Amino acid sequence: MGKDVDRLELRTVTEDEFRAWHRSVGMNFGSEPTPAATARRRPVFELDRCFAVFDGERIVANSGVFSFDVSLPGGSRRPCAGVTTVGVASDWRRRGLLGRMMRTMLDQARERQEPFAALYASEATIYGRYGFGIAAPHVEVVADTVRARIERPIGTDDVALLDVPGALASFPPVFDAARHQRGGMMSLDAWWKPWLENDEPDERDGYSPRFLASVPGRGFAIYRWKEHFDHMTPSGDVEVTMLVATDPEAESALWEFVFSIDLTVKVRSFMRPPDDALLHLVDNRAVVRDTGSEHLYLRLVDLPEALTARAYAADGEVAFTVTDASCPWNAGTWRLQVVDGTATCEKVDGHGDVALDVAELASITLGGVRLDHLVRGRRAEARRPEVVPTVDHMFATERAPWNPFEF
Repeated sequence: MGKDVDRLELRTVTEDEFRAWHRSVGMNFGSEPTPAATARRRPVFELDRCFAVFDGERIVANSGVFSFDVSLPGGSRRPCAGVTTVGVASDWRRRGLLGRMMRTMLDQARERQEPFAALYASEATIYGRYGFGIAAPHVEVVADTVRARIERPIGTDDVALLDVPGALASFPPVFDAARHQRGGMMSLDAWWKPWLENDEPDERDGYSPRFLASVPGRGFAIYRWKEHFDHMTPSGDVEVTMLVATDPEAESALWEFVFSIDLTVKVRSFMRPPDDALLHLVDNRAVVRDTGSEHLYLRLVDLPEALTARAYAADGEVAFTVTDASCPWNAGTWRLQVVDGTATCEKVDGHGDVALDVAELASITLGGVRLDHLVRGRRAEARRPEVVPTVDHMFATERAPWNPFEF
């Protein structure tokens, strides 16, 4: 006898249910959070955005949303629903629970006038069918600091280590200024204090406590390091959690600083932009690896608002015929027109110049993916091929979109 899915209740959780919800999240990702870990995580979650599917009192599926805003090309920002903690219990998979939760979260985002939703995908094949496309590709950078040095060092005299109160005062303004320079960066306003103040040994994977390095007013680096010896030879490594700077000199000084940490021979950073300056700062590019990492997936919840919120690099006009199974209000043909860098977007009749799903339209929105690549990859159909270069010129950005933390 099959399980009766219709009797399951989907709703947000109460304060008293948060511990069970957080335990469900952990179990669906192969872990069991301690009560102390749950207490540390509680401040960043909003109860009215923590969704659960109940089988009686048991939570059999979970998901959540963070209320972010996202930076856009040109420096503007718009509200963005940061989808997170999505999981279904093993004995309730393949019964449509994920789809129910996704539709509920997208409906809520629309009600809250959030034109974007975003996520990081633990299984990349899942979220395209809900309209999410890779919009900000990221790379993991691993550098051999014995065989690669900063080629034109400027010195580290301006770099200072801070305590947590000092970092809480210094880091957020720098991060906020950096968000004007790239699209894709999510707001961290509610995260700084609980993130920096909580640094428990059981969450370090053998690494040191966090070190908080600052070039005052211009940049910062958050890193750990792990001691290791290979036949009495130091061979430790540095793990850079986040390095953000607002000017090239501060960025260079911070990389030079983490490259020079005693007893270490490797620097690793998990989520860097594909145009990372580090790849050009070193004197031996051959021993700096940049490989695929977690990518930021974006979704257009309100298509015309999303497309008109950003600045464009060139004027032009294109009509997109868009399919959208989860947010049907986005489906149809939309004419995007950019004049003097300002965009208008309106629904029109007929067939567009380019036919694509909303996931592919999301991919090109921040300038991190070119329409030409999607057409050649058969993810979009160019009914008028001559319009593709025009679109790529319109959506081009000076810097690649990037979000330096996973949520």
